[in-house]
Amino acid sequence: MCDHETPALAPVGSLNVPVLAGSRARARQILAAVDGDLAGWTVHLRCDYVVAATASFADEIVRTILVDRCAAALSVTSSAPAELVDHLRARAAACGVADRLQLDLL
Repeated sequence: MCDHETPALAPVGSLNVPVLAGSRARARQILAAVDGDLAGWTVHLRCDYVVAATASFADEIVRTILVDRCAAALSVTSSAPAELVDHLRARAAACGVADRLQLDLL
C-alpha cells in the first residue's frame, strides 16, 4: 500500500515518451529505466515528440508509477498532445490517483 502522505523529495528524472506511444509493451520499455519503489518521488514524463498515444499506454504509465510503485506525483511536462493528456487524466481518475497527476503543460 502506498503512503500518500509522503512529500515529494526530488525528481527521479525524466522519462521520454516516444513519437508513437501505442502499447503497454512500449510503456514497459520506458519504465524499465525506473527503479522499483518510487515512494516520495516525482517522476517527470517528457512528451516533446509524441504524435499519437493510446489509453493502454497511459494506463500502464499511471498504474506502474502512481499505483504499483507509489510515486508521490507524475508530472507531465513539455508539449504533451491533448490525446495523451486526456488518456492520462482518465486513467488517473479511474485508478483514484488524479490528485497526484501534475500537468505542467506549455
